[in-house]
Amino acid sequence: MLIDMEVKKQIQNEKPKWREVLKRILACIKFLASQNLALRGHCESLAEDDTECYNIGNFLATMKLIAQFDPLLSSHLQHSKNVPGSVSYLSPRIQNEFICLLASTVRKQILCDIRRNKYYGLMLDSTPDLAHREQLSEVIRFVDVNFKTKKVTIKESFLGFIQLHAKDAATLENVIVEQLQADNLPIADCRSQCYDNAAVMAGELSGLQQRIAIRNPQASFVNCNNHSLNLAGLHAAKQDPVVVTFFGTVEKIYVFFSASTVRWEKMKELLGITLKRECPTRWSARQDAVNAIHEQFDGFLQLLENLYEDGTQTSETQNDAYSLLQNVMNFNFITLLDFWHAVLSKIDRIQKRLQDPSMNFHDAALDLEGLQQRLSSIREDVCITAVNAAKVLCEKLVIRIEGRIKRRKQMPGENAGDAGLAAVEEITRIMKSVIDRLIQEMTTRFGRLKTLDEKFGFLFNISKSFANDTSNDIQQHCATLADFYKTDIDGTERFVEISDYSMLLKTRPDATPISPLKLLSFIISYGNDIFPNLRIALQIMLTISVSVASCERSFSKLKIIFTYLRASMGQERLSDLALLSIEKELVETINFDDVIDNFASARSRKVVL
Repeated sequence: MLIDMEVKKQIQNEKPKWREVLKRILACIKFLASQNLALRGHCESLAEDDTECYNIGNFLATMKLIAQFDPLLSSHLQHSKNVPGSVSYLSPRIQNEFICLLASTVRKQILCDIRRNKYYGLMLDSTPDLAHREQLSEVIRFVDVNFKTKKVTIKESFLGFIQLHAKDAATLENVIVEQLQADNLPIADCRSQCYDNAAVMAGELSGLQQRIAIRNPQASFVNCNNHSLNLAGLHAAKQDPVVVTFFGTVEKIYVFFSASTVRWEKMKELLGITLKRECPTRWSARQDAVNAIHEQFDGFLQLLENLYEDGTQTSETQNDAYSLLQNVMNFNFITLLDFWHAVLSKIDRIQKRLQDPSMNFHDAALDLEGLQQRLSSIREDVCITAVNAAKVLCEKLVIRIEGRIKRRKQMPGENAGDAGLAAVEEITRIMKSVIDRLIQEMTTRFGRLKTLDEKFGFLFNISKSFANDTSNDIQQHCATLADFYKTDIDGTERFVEISDYSMLLKTRPDATPISPLKLLSFIISYGNDIFPNLRIALQIMLTISVSVASCERSFSKLKIIFTYLRASMGQERLSDLALLSIEKELVETINFDDVIDNFASARSRKVVL
């Protein structure tokens, strides 16, 4: 009995010590994971006299650094080094367990929030990783309604990467449905689907949205409007060979200067700017590239002339500089430079707005419609402005405007010849055809978004829907919405709630919400049961995403985490590390004690820590 009591007393004395050690280990792992840093090195030894251990990895190196200022950890590391084989909790297997536990805790918290709010939207996109494995990014969009704090937040939470072994619709459906079942997220609660439009066009996700819609007809499908706008611009840029040549020249300028560190430094020193690479799928990159050349056009000309005339340069550099000068000192290039500078700046503003997680489909539809109308209204002016600016610059630089008039080849049976067009007329025709193609592409690609907005967007039109006198149109819209979401909304009750809400606004003319999110915040301030149909309708509408920008951001983390030095990383560890990195803010709220308790239960130690 005395021996048992002594052992029990010893265990109780050591328990606080081990908890403190595990807290330090866990904090170190959390820090490295959230900062996208590799944990392991070439060896896992703490022996200082081992000359082969020139890289023990970030984890052990960080532990040794902390131990210099922490007596408890210093004693623990010294004991682990002096007594090989003793319990240290520093092995790679323990690191993996802690990573898994941290990621599992974060994931459970996210899933708990999603289930608490019930309705969610599905966002999917895929990309190959460094090991040539297809990685599917799973992001869930939901509206987090907190009745205690009276706060409403639109969240797009990353849940992990899923490795795909096939891209057909049936396989994708099975993967998604199995994952939702594993996460205990009923597919019946899914209210929206948003996929990469480029992937849909390529056939990767072409049939998935129909299959999900069969399982749940209320899961509205919306193309990624960010990618749709990219594709609209991409096709417009291929409208004419002259435009293709223009963007080719922009890319050549970047390649020429980036190929040499000396040329790059000269450009930064003389012009004070850096160039951006022209990208076919990221039009913000095209805007940056065109904008840099447009702002410093005279400086680029001078720099290219200096490189061409500099006898100390290699013949290859001089030839490339001369070739670029010939391409740049061209009436067509100068005109299109001013033209695309004006057009791309307008596209870029809308595109960046579409990437905001708080964006809703109604505002997206209005912004895109506004962009179409703006492009239509400036069609003549932007062409005239670009031509006039190019004429002035060509006259200043003594650049010939009129060249050989190209005539269309006369076909058999034609009697009248082609009169041809002058240089100004031809470039004007090209610019107008680009704008016309851009408007046409936008009309075609955003038809689904426009239909959705016409059907349900009235709810976000606060000034009209919640006017003092509600109209029959609103009543009809309420019935249409309730007919589609039969299990969620009562159309008659919802119309009554809108009328009652309008009544409340009469006494608060200065407190009228200016956005759907603020409207929902105002509604929940009255509680859960005051405007239930109106709250649910807003909550469902706000779960409909307009782009998969959050999935694209997860791919950026994928490239940082899964590098060539970490190419042997397993799928589960990759997904866990990505989750800890992307959901960094949520990781900071984790309770270490709970994680340690879970670790102790999983390891089934003799000592309950």
